[in-house]
Amino acid sequence: MNLSTCLSMLSDSTQQAIVEEQNRRLQENSKAALAERLTDECYLTRLWQALHDVERDVVRLFLLEAAKGFLTKRQWESLSHARHARLSVGLTRLRRLGIVLTVRKLWSEVGYFVPEEIRRTFLPLLDQQGKTELHCNNHIQTLSYYTTGGRGIHLDLFACLQLVRDQQPALTKRRTIHQRFIQKLSIQVSLSDEHVGTMADRLGGDGRKQPYPVAIAVLLDMAFRLQLLSADEKQIGLNQAKVDEWLGLSAAERLMDIYRLAERYYLPHQPWLEACSFEMKRCRDSGWRSVSQLLQRLRTLGFRLPDDADALLKAAWLHPLLGFGFVQLGLDQDQELFWRWNPLLAEGSESSLWYVEPTGVVIAAPTVPLRDLWELGRLGDFSFEGEMVQCTLQPAKVQSYIGGGGAERQILSFLQSACPYPLPDAILQQVKNWARDARQIQMERCIRVRTAHAGILQELRELQSMQPFLGEIISETDFLIDERQEEKLLIMLRQCGYEPQAGLIRGFRPLEAGEGRPTSARPDADDTQNGLLAIALPWDGYQVENVFPDPSDGAPQLSRLPRIWTQHYQSYHPQTLRDLLKRAEELQLTVRVQLAAGTEQEGVPVKVDIQLGYWHVTLDTGAGKSRLRLDDIQRVRMLLPDYVQH
Repeated sequence: MNLSTCLSMLSDSTQQAIVEEQNRRLQENSKAALAERLTDECYLTRLWQALHDVERDVVRLFLLEAAKGFLTKRQWESLSHARHARLSVGLTRLRRLGIVLTVRKLWSEVGYFVPEEIRRTFLPLLDQQGKTELHCNNHIQTLSYYTTGGRGIHLDLFACLQLVRDQQPALTKRRTIHQRFIQKLSIQVSLSDEHVGTMADRLGGDGRKQPYPVAIAVLLDMAFRLQLLSADEKQIGLNQAKVDEWLGLSAAERLMDIYRLAERYYLPHQPWLEACSFEMKRCRDSGWRSVSQLLQRLRTLGFRLPDDADALLKAAWLHPLLGFGFVQLGLDQDQELFWRWNPLLAEGSESSLWYVEPTGVVIAAPTVPLRDLWELGRLGDFSFEGEMVQCTLQPAKVQSYIGGGGAERQILSFLQSACPYPLPDAILQQVKNWARDARQIQMERCIRVRTAHAGILQELRELQSMQPFLGEIISETDFLIDERQEEKLLIMLRQCGYEPQAGLIRGFRPLEAGEGRPTSARPDADDTQNGLLAIALPWDGYQVENVFPDPSDGAPQLSRLPRIWTQHYQSYHPQTLRDLLKRAEELQLTVRVQLAAGTEQEGVPVKVDIQLGYWHVTLDTGAGKSRLRLDDIQRVRMLLPDYVQH
């Protein structure tokens, strides 16, 4: 659940109540919407600075212990048991500030959730002293590693979509994809089981044996979750509208969406691993950084790391990121592991440039925009071997394009648009020959216009304004027009007093060379469908509850205490005194007592018992334990903690 999905489940009145609570805390009167506030790092930092210690302790507990920021009520009570009264107050206040959201299952099981946008901002703030940062080693130019990286998960997804478009793979009776398609896809992609093999045990969530190699299963799962692919009873195919949106994104947007999807579904649900990912994303440049320094940073923040944390991090996250092409890994001369962001994925690295060889092979850099490559794929077959992308022009595809209404000049213009030199003569001649062969038998799309009876067509033939449309009369009632004449014909018929009914005609789509690309909003990170793999998330089955808690919800035990116990310093009946001290012991509250000798002490009762016929109380004063007889206590007052007073 991302923040926008969570907030969509809260009513306007609940969101406004949270906004007013935030304004009171920050002592301002901002009109900004809740969604805008909770996605603004500067605002969240100010909100963190305004939190009380008890509230920060609760945030720290969620960041250090909650899987993906989620805790069931049972987990919360177990983790907060030692300081339950205190932390419950902090939890309620964070719920009122919108930092923690209450979630509930249909059968009333309650949980608590801190959205990823908030966790990502608050994590570095745990280190208030700023003692450790991930420093870049500028002295290292390049490092080698025993496992090669992938060319980029976006190119692997692109290869998958191209193959689905061309092959339209069928499903078996068991609703699995035919192995012939899987074998072809395996040849096209760079992601391997070596990168994601450790995911095998975690990704078989339904207990069934996975019929595909792990790398292919992950790739297909990602394509389905991004809604680029869909399946019916017989085959899988493209969701063309979603594919167009995806191709229309900038490289940075596309890669960030893929990264977040991988972070959500493929990263093990352990808080320290998620913190590693958050810390890595804070590093903006592509310099080399030490993995051991990254782990030390987490220890400084308070995470308890397993003994084999370096091996787990490498297998569970760094190797998959290497296969996805997000990072590069390297070992220095001391065999210490370093990582850096792949320089090829730097923002603004896209460049529309390819080279057309006389043999009909188009060689493109991996930074060519995917939409340009997608259009190029309408004319040839791709090969993704090596560092460059190669597309070999195919006569069948070129002829199919021309047969669908295209022209050879459009093909040549498209190829020339990204080529820095004039097209080779061999290519000009080759495309010309293929076009000539395609015109031996021509198939054209046209619109058939049918009149109700022969008299109407005869009337139209007598009208001078209708002559440009009546070039191909095929019967007493029917004639053909070019698709491009449809709108003009409809206007002319209405001017002549007729009311035509036009069907929906799908027209020819020319090749696009960078210009006129459709723009689309960046897809919501939660806008995903079920994937190929059964991957359970901690909050599955829970929905955000539309509730704004009362301040007293966090400390119901404290609110039910007799006011005289907390507001007055006085003597009590022996039985009442015992009740007061036992209640203070239960709630871990400090009491102030005045003894018969006139001295005073403060401490938390840790034991109230009877010995040799006399009642005693043992106080933890902070400096040690003090054992007192109740008969020696003259006055007593229960002190409420500061976090209740705020």
